[in-house]
Amino acid sequence: MAARNAAFWNGPTGLYRLYDGNGLLLYVGLSTAPERRFREHRKATPWWRDVDRSRTTVEWLQCGGNDAIAVEREVIRAELPAANIEWVAPLPDGCPERLPLETWFDREAQYLAWRRWFVVWRDCRLQAGELVARESAGVR
Repeated sequence: MAARNAAFWNGPTGLYRLYDGNGLLLYVGLSTAPERRFREHRKATPWWRDVDRSRTTVEWLQCGGNDAIAVEREVIRAELPAANIEWVAPLPDGCPERLPLETWFDREAQYLAWRRWFVVWRDCRLQAGELVARESAGVR
C-alpha cells in the first residue's frame, strides 16, 4: 500500500486477513471499509484469485491512525503473509524475494508469475518450519 495519511483514521479500523483455500495467509491489511478495500484488491492484485473469502477475517480495532498501523505492522511481522510487501521481516535463507508487483502490466502474466513465486515461497517456508500445520482447525 502506498504511504498513508493516518489522520484520516480516527475511529474503528478493520484489521483483515485474507487466506487461500488451504488456509495459508496471503495478506493482512487495514481499512475503515474492508469490503470496499477488497474490491480494490480484486481489481489491482494478482493474488486475489487465490483468496478464499469464506476464510477472510476482520478484527475491529478500537483505534485508528498510527496506533492501527502499528498493530498491522506487528501482525505482518509475526504472521508473514505472502503478498504483503510492507513491514515484512526478512525471509529465511534460500527463499525467493517477493515479486515487484508494481512492475507488472498483463493481468494473466501477473497471476501466473504470482503462482510460480507463491509455490516456491510456501514450500521454502514449510521447509524452514515457519508455517504451522493447521489440521486441528480443519485447514490443510
